[in-house]
Order: sequence, then structure tokens, then C-alpha cells
Amino acid sequence: MKKTRSKKTLNIFMRIFKIIFKGLGFILLILLYLFFIYWIGLFYYLGSYTFPYLFIFLLLPFLLGYFSGRSVKKTIILKNLPLFTAIAIFSIYIGFSSGIMRFLGWFRDLGFNLILFIIASLIITYLGWFLKRRVGKIRRLIVPIVSSLFILATVIQFYTPGYSKYYWIKEGAMSFICQNLEDESYDEVFNTICEYLEEKYPYFGYKDVDWKKIKKQAQENLKKVKKDEDFHEIIDKMLKQFHDGHLKFYSPPKPRPVYVYTGIRIIRIEGKCYISEVIPNSPAEKAGLKLGMQIIKVDNKPVELYRYYHLTYERADTTTSFTTVFDKEEKTIRIDLPEKPWKKPIPVITYKRLPEGYGYIKIRKMAVDMFSFVQSFDKALENLWNTKGLIIDIRDNPGGAIILTDQILGRFTNQKVKYGGILNRQGKFSPLFVIPRNPIYEHSIVILINKRNASAADFFAYAASHLDRITLVGRPTAGVVSSPSKLIKLPGGAKVELVGSGLADTSGNYVVEDIGVRPDVKVSLTIPDIKSGKDRDLLTAIKILNKKNSE
Repeated sequence: MKKTRSKKTLNIFMRIFKIIFKGLGFILLILLYLFFIYWIGLFYYLGSYTFPYLFIFLLLPFLLGYFSGRSVKKTIILKNLPLFTAIAIFSIYIGFSSGIMRFLGWFRDLGFNLILFIIASLIITYLGWFLKRRVGKIRRLIVPIVSSLFILATVIQFYTPGYSKYYWIKEGAMSFICQNLEDESYDEVFNTICEYLEEKYPYFGYKDVDWKKIKKQAQENLKKVKKDEDFHEIIDKMLKQFHDGHLKFYSPPKPRPVYVYTGIRIIRIEGKCYISEVIPNSPAEKAGLKLGMQIIKVDNKPVELYRYYHLTYERADTTTSFTTVFDKEEKTIRIDLPEKPWKKPIPVITYKRLPEGYGYIKIRKMAVDMFSFVQSFDKALENLWNTKGLIIDIRDNPGGAIILTDQILGRFTNQKVKYGGILNRQGKFSPLFVIPRNPIYEHSIVILINKRNASAADFFAYAASHLDRITLVGRPTAGVVSSPSKLIKLPGGAKVELVGSGLADTSGNYVVEDIGVRPDVKVSLTIPDIKSGKDRDLLTAIKILNKKNSE
């Protein structure tokens, strides 16, 4: 009797285990298909109409069909439920995050590819079921043979010319993987860095970098090195001579003090530093700093010694002083900074409708966010769809991910536009495209740019300059378009980020680096504009849109 009860209990637990196992498997398959659907869209909007890893994902329905014990109809339907569920979930996500207009456009762009994949999945599921039941002696070899063929096809597909041109994705991804040389000698680490630069760095000729002189001086200094700090100083000094915003030295991690925002934005005009914005309720406003004030000293040191970050952020729970000049009156204003950040995070993308009838979208950062950045832009655009023109403000935007920013521009062109490419030292060229993303906004667009646009914001401005209905307004961008490709950890815990390629035009000539993207309409800021709070860039953009609408 006890044995019978024990057996029943065991059977119940086994059934529960099987249900849980099948449920987890079902969820895992949905997640894999969700990734694949996202991957299809990503590569489509990079300009590739076939997709890596395609055959690996087609292997899934084959295995599901082969190991199914059901009838053929139930096998085909039930084993493809994870795929149908993933498509439904992703469709709902696109609709809610991007708006119904973008959902319809997304289906127009990618619907044909998804339908083809569904048909292929159904056929291959049946093929797996059929082979299991129709093949005799070699039944045990079917799975390893077919799996090997699918894997081989995936590898061959990924290394065909259609995909190898996207090597920069792999190279860019490698910049997040750190090569640890912490236990190596100074000479070995130095040689590793130099060999990589000599093999990969793209701008020796473009920037007229005297590499032999830089390397020789570093080698001489290397002979005197006795401790990690000396070695770090040599590497830092060597890299700085390239004047490359992505070729960086990172000091060893230390307990960092908390920094808080002072509440001002600054701008340099004619070599002088002025306050261009004071945030309401900020420590700066409470202390008495005002729009248009010229800053000449910070903590009694000349303002020229400070970078932008150290003028706008200071250590928490401290007092800092700004010596200012306003209406020829010089005075020192002390700012008491709080213990914790006082400012609530502002959304990366915000928008509004201007009184003149134009839409205005502010993009503060080209965020490395695969699941909300582009969708937030689409949502903003949908809310401004019936405007008669659009202003996109990327001023002070430091950059992010170009695989996302190019997708934004896809809403403003009806045709595929090749605007340049990523070029490495070996001459390998990976073309960059702006691909239409339906529905297309048909009115004129003005993009506001300035000197603090770098990295992906530089790419964004350069790509935008190739689209017919876009006008760039403001001042040249920073010109930082080298591509980070390798991270190395040095003895003592410091790190260096190295560069393996750069932005080139369609003819293979390096562009933008150090020079920046030139605006179509240059706007020179004046001190009276700064003092009065007049946004000359925005006023110029409105004037341009007025003119285009009257033509």
C-alpha cells in the first residue's frame, strides 16, 4: 500500500516536472524567436536583405519536427506556436512603443521576410517529422548530419561578401571585451599597443601623425619607468598626441566621489566662457548665476584650465566659487552643492509643437538602447505627424550607437542612400546606408548641430547631409568618428581604448575626423543673444522652414 502511494506521488512529481520543463522550453523558444525577429529588422535597416544566423534558426523547426511524437498536423501547428507567439508579442511591442503608424510601416518593410520565414519553418518542421518516420537504417545519423549542414550553411553565409562588409559590427563589439595584459611586462604591453596601432590605426596619413617621433620618444621614456604610474603617464601622453577622441587612456579605478550638476550650460565665444543656460531650481540659480554671465575663474583659477565637464559638474556636498563678469561688474558667487543629485533624469528624446506649426524633437544622446531609443523617436514623430515641417535638435549630443541613429534618418527618405562607410587600414570598406523606414515624413526637416556633437552624433549629421529634404543649421560638429575596436588592461589596472577604423566617404576618402560636419547654414552666436536667451539657431530653423513652405 505504501509502495503504491509512493509511486503515485513520484508520478505526480514527474508530471509536474515535465509540465514545468515544457513550459520553460516554450518560453526559451519564444525568446530565441524574438531575438531573431529583432535581428532581421536590425540587418534590414543596415542595408542587408538577408540575415546572418538564418539557418541556425531554421534548424530549430527541423529538430522540433523530428522529435515530435504527434500527428503531422499537430506537429506543424503546435511546434510552430513559439514562432507565432513571438511574432504576436513583437507586433504588440512595436505598436505600443512606436505607434500604430510605425507598426503598419514596420509590417510593410519586413512583413514579406517574416511570411517567408514562417512558410520555411512550416516546411522544415514537416521535413523533420517526415524523415524520422520514412528513413530506416540511417535514422540515428539524420540529426547530426542535418544539424552539421545547417551550421555549415550559417558559417558560409556569414562569411560571404554580403556579410563580411559588416565587419565593423564585430570589431565594434570587440571594444567591449577587454584583453588583460596586467601581468605582462611594460615592454610587452607597450609593444602590443604599438603593433596594434601600426596595423590598425587609420589616420596616420590623414592627420599627418609623426608616429616614428612619437614612438621613439615613448621608448626613451620607457627606459626610465620604475612603477605603474610612470608607465601610465607614458601611454597617456603617447595617445594624446593623436588628438583622437576615441583613442583613450583610462586611469585605474578608484573610489570616485559623487559629482552633481551645478545647473548651468556654458558656451565659448571669441575665446571667452559664457553661461548659455541656467536650469530652474538648480544650485546655480539659487546662488545667483544668470544667463549671459561671463565666467573668468573657478575656485580662483583661470577658467581656461577647466574642461566643460568640470564647469558643469562639481563634487557633491562641497562649495565652489565662480568669478563672473556681467555688465562690466565683476563678482564672485559661491555655490553650495547638495549631497545627492538634485535633478530628475530627463528623457533622452522629448518633443513639442511650436507655435509656428512645426514639430520640434530634442535628442540629448544617441543612446545605446536597442529597445526604446528608436521607438521613442517614432512615437514623437507620430505625435508631430501633421506638422508642416520638423526641427531635430541634437546640439550638445555626445553620441551613442550609429546602428540606431541611421534608423531615425530612415523616416525621411524614400530611397536607399549610401552615404559612406567604415574603412580600416587594410582598405576593407563597410558601406553605411540610410534605409527607408515607412511611413516616410514628407515635409522639410532642419537639424540643429554644434561643436559638442561627437561620435554617433557626428555620424548622424554626416548621414543627414546626404538626404535631400534635410538642412543642417548651427556650427561644425566636433569631428570624432574613429571607431573604437579594442580595450586593453595595463599593469596597475589602467586601460586603453584603441581605434581600428574610421569614417570615409563613398569614394573611400576619410572625412569628418578633426574637421567635423559643416552646417548648410552657419549661425554665429553673439554675446547679446546669449544674454537675452535668444536661440538664434532655432529662429534660423523656423525661418528656413517658413521659406520652404512658401515656395
